[in-house]
Amino acid sequence: MSKITFILRPENKKGEHPISIKHTHDGSPFVKATGVAVQAKYFNQITGKVSNKLPMAPEWNACIAQVYADIEASARNILGKGGEPTTQTMADEYAAIVAQRRVGEGQEPLQVKEATTLIERLYQELEALEAAVSSKKQEIQNAELKLGIYEGALFVHFIDRYTDEKKNLINTKTLKLYTNLRNLVNEFKSCLRIDDITLTVMNSFRDWLVDRGLRNLTIRSILIKFKAVINHFSEPLGLNTKELRKFVNVKKIKNKNLIYLTKEELGDLLTIKLDNPRYQRVRDIFGIMCLTGLRWSDVFFSEANVKSNVLSLTTNKTATTITLPLSSQAVEILERNNYALQRIAQSEFNTQIKVVCAMIPSLCGLEEIIHYTGTNRVRQVMPKAKLISAHAGRKTFINLCLQNGVNPAVIKGWVGHSDIKMIMEHYAHLTANQNEEIAKVFV
Repeated sequence: MSKITFILRPENKKGEHPISIKHTHDGSPFVKATGVAVQAKYFNQITGKVSNKLPMAPEWNACIAQVYADIEASARNILGKGGEPTTQTMADEYAAIVAQRRVGEGQEPLQVKEATTLIERLYQELEALEAAVSSKKQEIQNAELKLGIYEGALFVHFIDRYTDEKKNLINTKTLKLYTNLRNLVNEFKSCLRIDDITLTVMNSFRDWLVDRGLRNLTIRSILIKFKAVINHFSEPLGLNTKELRKFVNVKKIKNKNLIYLTKEELGDLLTIKLDNPRYQRVRDIFGIMCLTGLRWSDVFFSEANVKSNVLSLTTNKTATTITLPLSSQAVEILERNNYALQRIAQSEFNTQIKVVCAMIPSLCGLEEIIHYTGTNRVRQVMPKAKLISAHAGRKTFINLCLQNGVNPAVIKGWVGHSDIKMIMEHYAHLTANQNEEIAKVFV
């Protein structure tokens, strides 16, 4: 079977890549130089065309098209005669076609013909040498992979480079997400090279993540970071990422089942008697989050942030300055802890707060949670206590504010949102009195 491809040869001193066209039939290559050389970013190896951004594009594309047509004609003629388009038969037929076309152009000087033949032979020798070098590099890579010392073009190596370059620009939590990406790529295909990533590879990685049962929001985040690394290095490495623009991520389907505490449930949490100091600490941290709407990254503030029972601080996530009055319940908790909540690992907190909530009867009712893995709808039913985590505190604060008629614009300023759209999309439908709303339609 015959195949014709476009080749960008190593760049010359001008930073340009000579363009050749390669015909392969059953492993037998025939390569012709087009006489055109451009920077890699101005040539499309799929269409075989030079970008119209270059003034000589029409003439150069005509030269490339002529060589391509002559190669096609050579293979077609050989097959029509019952032959096989091998390297030698293609060279002979190609020379005959070019000679026939040039009959009307006058006799070509002998030295030019000889030079052209020499150049073609040298290019073919270069092709063979490049293939040998590529093969030897692969042998070295395989040996280094076995020893665990290979980095080279491995994608995980470029993930490490990306995080190292961005470490002063992105927060610790985001850096951990890139570490997670690295681990997943290593598990998916440890020898994946950055220059081997195609649309097919990305689709396979996405489907692999779905098969692992990861939720859509997690998969979307992973794949967005996957593409961020590729795009960051695409220009310096000369990667052709045009095809990757066709990649389709998993759908972003919002989970309407927000978990938050009602006013009664929050009251039960704040008044439950706990003998274990660890549980008291966890309850107090969560209580402050429910009473202020602070994120986990902001809840461990100091007494310096509180003046006349008003909390002021700059959030870690968005660098937004927020100011909100503290309720008497919040002040009571802060005074009990000397305005310095003791830090704890978030993973430990999320485990212990579930234990504390399980002690409260009002939080032991069943809740249904729906999430998506790919296109599969997954339904879970479990006690509400098991669904409580750090972020439920912020959701509780916003929901209770809306239920009690606080202006969404005021809530926005308290919690540090850039606009009220997120508040209204996520919470507004949960705050209405359902009986009153249905009474507007039916008696």
